[in-house]
Formats: sequence, C-alpha cells, structure tokens
Amino acid sequence: MDKKKKSYAVIGCGRFGSSLALELSKQGMEVLAVDASAEVVNELAEDVTVAVQADVTQDGALDGIGLKDVDVAIIAMSGDFESSIMATTICREKNIPTVIAKAKDSRHGRILHRMGAMKVILPEREEGIRLAHLLTENSIYEHLRMSEEYSIEEFPVPETWIDSNLNELNIRQMLNISIIAIKRDGKMLINPRPDEPFFRGDMLYGLASNKEFQGLNQWITQRQK
Repeated sequence: MDKKKKSYAVIGCGRFGSSLALELSKQGMEVLAVDASAEVVNELAEDVTVAVQADVTQDGALDGIGLKDVDVAIIAMSGDFESSIMATTICREKNIPTVIAKAKDSRHGRILHRMGAMKVILPEREEGIRLAHLLTENSIYEHLRMSEEYSIEEFPVPETWIDSNLNELNIRQMLNISIIAIKRDGKMLINPRPDEPFFRGDMLYGLASNKEFQGLNQWITQRQK
C-alpha cells in the first residue's frame, strides 16, 4: 500500500461492499478488497489495489494480507452476523485507526459498537436519515452523525403499538424518544402528527440518546406481558 494515499480495506464484497470498493478506487484511494468468494475476488482484482480471497471465520485468515497497514477498515458483510462480529474484532486487535461496520439492523449495530466499531452503517435507513436531515440544522445533523451519545435509530413498529398513536402511547414522556419519521409502503412520513396511528409493517425512526434506545426493548417487553 502506498502510504501517501489513504488506504481502505473492504471486508465482504457483496453488492454494497463491491460498490464501495470500486468507488473508493475510482477516487484514487488504495483499496484492499477481501471476500470469501474466489469469483467475487477475481471480478474486483483489476479494479482495486489488492483483492484477496479469505474467509474471516477461519483462524488466521486475515493475517499476512496487509490489513494492519490500512487507515480504515469497512466491515461490509452484515448478512453474516458471526463473520461481521469476528471481522470487527480482528480489525480492532490489529489497531486499525478507523473501523466502520455495516449492520443489518439497530440491534446488530449496537453489538458491533460494543465490539469496537467506531461507526456503524445501516444502509437501509439512509433514506430516513437524509429526510430527517431536513428537520434539523446541518450542524446539528453532523453532531448527531458523529456523536457517540445520541443517534437516529430505525426499528419496526412494536406489536403493542399497532393501531395506537404517539399521544396514546406517550412515547416522548415515557421513553424520552422522539419519533421523527415513519416509513410506510415505501413512503416517508416526516414529523408525524401526535394522532397519527401506527400500522403493521411501519418502520419508525427515533431520535434519542443511545441509553434511551437501550431501554426501549425492556419497555416494549414489559407492555407485552
């Protein structure tokens, strides 16, 4: 790797990882692409700096491939829970300055944070985050994006919330979580009214401290009893 350029490792080169690796390469960055599939590695080989076939679940698979020399590692294999956790742990053990991990949902993301990921990406909620950006000043959005204390989380509407609304559930007062958007049938409802009912299949976007989100599951469980 040319240390004059910022170097990246993309571990897991499915659709998301491959697109990321190729775009970084197009921008002139040094890219180490890692995937368990020989076919995927062969497809990327000519377009990135180094492409390596490796299964992160195999002991020592990420040793000796130059991983410890990169500036940023992106764990892009959210569909395989065990592999993403293991890859995140290995990257932290190799003292890579920045470790970013892709998660399949908010709970997975919180586990990745605990395992050492500095930032967690939920690509499926990007639309909601972009729209939530419209509700805030840019500086506030940037603060939230980088904050370790506060976040915007996406989660499916709990069963006990269906057919109720924000007023009836008293979510803001009980949980200190602000519901800033609802995704329903592919459309975003921004800043929902207090009397807007929740329906089965809704995806909710909440703004709160990470501590409050940790209490959300416990609160839902108690209401189900």
